[in-house]
Amino acid sequence: MTFRCYHHGLAPHSRSFRRCTPRNEECTEETPAWAEPTGACDCWSARALADDEGSVYMLYRSATGGNRDIYLLSSKEKGAEFRGALVHPWKIGAYAKGEMVLAWTEGTGWQKGGALAWQVFDAAGKPTDEKGRVERGVPVWGLPTVAATGVGFTIIH
Repeated sequence: MTFRCYHHGLAPHSRSFRRCTPRNEECTEETPAWAEPTGACDCWSARALADDEGSVYMLYRSATGGNRDIYLLSSKEKGAEFRGALVHPWKIGAYAKGEMVLAWTEGTGWQKGGALAWQVFDAAGKPTDEKGRVERGVPVWGLPTVAATGVGFTIIH
């Protein structure tokens, strides 16, 4: 018996799987792995392992609010029923409005600093009016990084 783990599954941000024969000649319908509403982070693929005793294990990162906790799902019944356990909590402090910030350099080169630029995008991925540029904002060999603060963002440069 082999198992195929699906990232999005039947519902957005969920984990589901199919049980298949060794040569994949027959597979069950895709079914949710666990009923708990933890969500599943789109940026992190699930990891799955099955042993010779019929146990199946799946590791994934959740996507609930500002959390990206890691969960372990386990089944001793060849995937018929899974139990879940929180392995590692992680509150990411995501920007509450669902916006994204992109920061980059302009005019930099070998042994040459340059300008810092940034643009905020809304939850749908469209640019907002919030953007900026700082001349000589990036030193030689420097790079910008963005940190979410829970009420906005900070650009470190």
